[in-house]
Amino acid sequence: KTSETYHDPNAGAYVLDNGTGGGAVSCGNASHELEWAIQLFADPVGATITEVQVAFGDLIEETASANGESVEIRIYDDVNNDGQPDDLVEQASVGGSIANYRTDTFNAFDIADTAVSSSFFVAVAITAPDNSFPSRFDNDELGKGRAWVRADCSPGWVKLPILELLPDRDWMIQVK
Repeated sequence: KTSETYHDPNAGAYVLDNGTGGGAVSCGNASHELEWAIQLFADPVGATITEVQVAFGDLIEETASANGESVEIRIYDDVNNDGQPDDLVEQASVGGSIANYRTDTFNAFDIADTAVSSSFFVAVAITAPDNSFPSRFDNDELGKGRAWVRADCSPGWVKLPILELLPDRDWMIQVK
């Protein structure tokens, strides 16, 4: 998998997820810092990122909505191209707000044109409100092994799957 490029030239997008939500992640009931990311390989033909699309939220009505909450979209360079997020260098970021929570609707965030090469990461960061689960993953049980998360409740970047708690799924982040 380390040399595969997940780029759909027909759609002009890098896509790992299948477009249908299957769940979300959080540290629990208290407000906390949360960042989730996908690792991609740049297509030499289309190696400039201009937009990031994200679907947000869990499937459980009883949890808090994060609609209107501020998020930051980040593009990172994987400096040594090893697919590990321990040495990321931020290349670009843009702020925005969550909308369409608990739906499969992708929210578009325009980002300054960002040239990427080889391995790179695209991430979403939020101070998650109490009892909210903003980081939506798809319902495909065959994850691509490119999903990572870090939060106040984790020891740094952790790759999915996380034991039995979180399956090997793909975050619902798409990149154009």
